[in-house]
Amino acid sequence: MIDFEAIALADQFLVVINAAIAALLGSAIGWERDRAGKSVGPRTMALVGASAAAIVNIGHILGENAQFGDPTRAMHAIITGIGFLGAGLIFRRVIQVLKASLLQLPFLQLLLWVVQ
Repeated sequence: MIDFEAIALADQFLVVINAAIAALLGSAIGWERDRAGKSVGPRTMALVGASAAAIVNIGHILGENAQFGDPTRAMHAIITGIGFLGAGLIFRRVIQVLKASLLQLPFLQLLLWVVQ
């Protein structure tokens, strides 16, 4: 079990500060994307940036004194999560394209039936 009281207050404060800075920078990137008319806006980019920074910093702090486990697993999880966000955006774009024409729906249903 991890003793969280053994972690210095300065390290905990550093995690919060890094997450806040990442949220601000992420929201700036999201604001620029929002102005360009792209689908991911400031809130999503701020949440992704802050959570990624917090998880990496916590993994680094816990990894310094870890007697077991691998602190780099957090980075693998972040990469996987961002991949799922990207896949969701691609899927959303595909649905928008499919909604453009109702004539494509019977073809899509036939294709799904054939694939099964």
